[in-house]
Order: sequence, then structure tokens, then C-alpha cells
Amino acid sequence: MYVVATCGVFVVGVECNVCITVQTLTDIKKEFSKHCQDIFGLRVDEVKDVKVEYACDTDSIVTALTFMDKFTDECSKVIRKKITLALKDSIATVYTEVYKNEMLRKVEKMHETLFG
Repeated sequence: MYVVATCGVFVVGVECNVCITVQTLTDIKKEFSKHCQDIFGLRVDEVKDVKVEYACDTDSIVTALTFMDKFTDECSKVIRKKITLALKDSIATVYTEVYKNEMLRKVEKMHETLFG
């Protein structure tokens, strides 16, 4: 499975085999938008064309990403690499928060069990 993101004319994808929900995609999009702002020097209102979706390995977009990596010029490769790193960071940030919250719930439940 892949998380595929677009920022302007750039499309990138990251293999990601974790449980993706609509909420996590929304959160990843918010994080990714912040990165796109930094990379391209955009204002908040200019980041509305950012999209983040989940794709299967067999989807045509995943195949297209392979060709994009092979047939783009060096300048585009540098930008795509930055955007790909931004997407990876966005996914890591969201899932760090998800897992942190999950662990806090488990600790609270254990605390209730131990101390009533």
C-alpha cells in the first residue's frame, strides 16, 4: 500500500503498510501542507491544491511514480526528493501522535485497573 500526495504539479508516493483511516489521511494532509508551504514558500491560502490519498500497489498511479523517477530532469528529482521526505515526515509525525495517544489510553486503563 502507498500514501500518494500531490503538491502543485508534483506527485510523490511512499510505501506505507500501516492502517490508514480517513482521519489519519486528513492529519497527514495537514502536516504535508505545512511542509509544502516551506518547500515552495507558499502562504496558507496557496496550499489548497495539496492532496493525500491511499493507493494499492497495483494502482496505475504507483506505476506512474516509478516512471516519473526515471524520466524527470535533475531539478525535478531534487524537488521530488524534498517532497517525498516531507511526506515521510508527515506520516511519521501523525503516527507518532496516534501511537502516543494509544499508549496513554492503555496506561490510563491499567492505572484504573490497579488503583480503581
